[in-house]
Amino acid sequence: MIANNNPQNLEIQLNRVENEKNRITIRRAINNFPNYLFLEGKSKSTSENYLTDTIQFYNFIKTELNNKIRYIDAITKVEIKQYKKYLVKKMMKGEYKITTVARKYNSLKVFCQFLENEYGIEDITKGDKFGNRNHLKNWNNDYEVESPPKIIQDWEIEKLLQTIESSNDKNVFRDMAIIQVLLNTGCRRSELLELKWGDVNFYNKEITIRRKKTSNADTVAVNHHVIKALIDLKKVNGDLKSSDYIFRSRQESSNKLSESALNSAIKKWVIKANINPEISSHYFRHTFITNCLRQGISAEKIIKYTGHSDVSALKPYTHLVANDTREVAQALEKNREV
Repeated sequence: MIANNNPQNLEIQLNRVENEKNRITIRRAINNFPNYLFLEGKSKSTSENYLTDTIQFYNFIKTELNNKIRYIDAITKVEIKQYKKYLVKKMMKGEYKITTVARKYNSLKVFCQFLENEYGIEDITKGDKFGNRNHLKNWNNDYEVESPPKIIQDWEIEKLLQTIESSNDKNVFRDMAIIQVLLNTGCRRSELLELKWGDVNFYNKEITIRRKKTSNADTVAVNHHVIKALIDLKKVNGDLKSSDYIFRSRQESSNKLSESALNSAIKKWVIKANINPEISSHYFRHTFITNCLRQGISAEKIIKYTGHSDVSALKPYTHLVANDTREVAQALEKNREV
């Protein structure tokens, strides 16, 4: 019941009630979704999958986010982004396959198309490549690391570099450059493989890292180890153009090194060095972030290298460093020597 003696306020309240009646609830929209799918020519099994996935998204908002969103026009890009992170976490834990994540998110995209066509609600997933399987293969989420991050120990790094340096392997210069860039920039595997000679400024000791995920680029300073390794590689490769990939395939010299070839190269040296056989390209990224934090480098500076969108993504690493027991162990060792 509306009780108010002010006519103007009464009109405002009546309009508010009327608008509330006209708003479409998420539940009502989901109930109408199958009819839209049928008219779009979707098969019964496909429609059932779309409907199930959409209901999962709605339950995610209610349970995982503890959000009491009731109306479809209240769903924002914030909830969409959080749902993507949720799906990626499931994928990285091995609970979902890439195909499952792609299907679930594409179901949500179809639902958003339905909302726009049926109710005039803007499709906030339009142009989003997240549901593309190839895009998901290179997806590196801000919550890509859950505690504890897996890192390479100092002695393992030293042994790995010594093993490569003392080798007569035909790819020794290329692989040394790969390891040095990974160790000293914390870049993603996909970003490493996209590097071109034009991205290196030898004079200023800088590298421009291109973020495939965001279409952005960051120019960061690198140390002399990286520069030396790249100079050595450039010398053995002969004449090169700025548009040439730094890490190239031997089978097709104009093409960049494949992800599988990169993984094989790292695995080869890890085995030869007789260190943790589980070490992969992502271990170098974890190690870079952890070592930066141990040196007291600010999170704001670190994400310039790593390409994370927010410093909160480094939370698992800060916990690791905060709980680092190495200093305690070293102090106790010194006490024993006294």
